[in-house]
Amino acid sequence: SYGFVSPSSSDEGNEDDAAELVVHGRTFEVGSVDIPYELVHHVSTLLSGESEGDPNNLNEEVEFTPAIGAVIVEQLRATAAELENSITLSDGTRGTATDAVASRLILDLKRSNRQTLLACATGLTEYLEDL
Repeated sequence: SYGFVSPSSSDEGNEDDAAELVVHGRTFEVGSVDIPYELVHHVSTLLSGESEGDPNNLNEEVEFTPAIGAVIVEQLRATAAELENSITLSDGTRGTATDAVASRLILDLKRSNRQTLLACATGLTEYLEDL
């Protein structure tokens, strides 16, 4: 993982929280203060125009660059926006008490994931500004 800690990260949730980020068909788990090496490698491959090859072959060293970071930040924000739209559309759920509890738990999870993605995007943006 590439870890970073921004001054604002402590205000935006638990740094142990994780959320899924899908980038061109691959799913990665990101935290509010870290991103996996596999994500950086995947984005580097996409930016270089190379074919993906074996996603488990991570022997090649990849330098984390501002361009890679910018793509990741864009994906984090886009996924958070999709979650926000999903939360907005789901707020009026009707049904049994069990349905209501399940719906509330799903909304809470979506809100938590959205908060984690936004905290990651904010921290990574601040980190990129210091590069």
